Amino acid sequence: MFLFWLNFLYWCSRYAFVKDRVSDTLVLFQPYRAQKIVLDIWAGLEERGLAIACICLKGRQLGISTLTELAVAHRVQFRRNVNAIIGSSDPGKSTEMSKMVEVCWANQPWWLLPTITVHKRGEQIEFGNMNSGVSVQHGSQFTGIGRGTTPSTIHLSETASFLNAEELIDASLLGAFHESPDRFMVLESTAEGNSGWWYDTWHQALSMWPR
Repeated sequence: MFLFWLNFLYWCSRYAFVKDRVSDTLVLFQPYRAQKIVLDIWAGLEERGLAIACICLKGRQLGISTLTELAVAHRVQFRRNVNAIIGSSDPGKSTEMSKMVEVCWANQPWWLLPTITVHKRGEQIEFGNMNSGVSVQHGSQFTGIGRGTTPSTIHLSETASFLNAEELIDASLLGAFHESPDRFMVLESTAEGNSGWWYDTWHQALSMWPR
């Protein structure tokens, strides 16, 4: 059990099932080249004792969302006191994201998965005995994402399409995220033009990366 907790890639390449993008059947996860690059970046941050906190300007069909959802599932499944938030630009896409976690957990061996105490499909899953869980939110909601909570694990996808990212992400979510070494946050999206919140935020992160 300790090895599963310690080594994300060991776990997901042996026990994490995902939908194959060609055949649409369930297969064990094996990382593509782009996913291996992202894993190397995460590992570099972890080795330096920093939070894994990344903004990813991605191309389509590279598997970044799948990799990140598995990382969220791994943390919630094997660590105590994990407050995870996932979401995409609208309720439908957020539900599709949450299905990756649900499929993964539904196909875990019985002896490897903690007891699920709350399961509201497309909204919330909790392992009450571990005080860990994941909630599903989206970029068209009216209240700030994560408001009133202290999330330790975050994955937001297609953030370029969020209706009011300044309020939902900057003012609400990022203010509650404390960058200690055990924290994990990935904001990712394809590009949508050369202006707006996503464009400005990505360029700011790029210019500050050396620091």
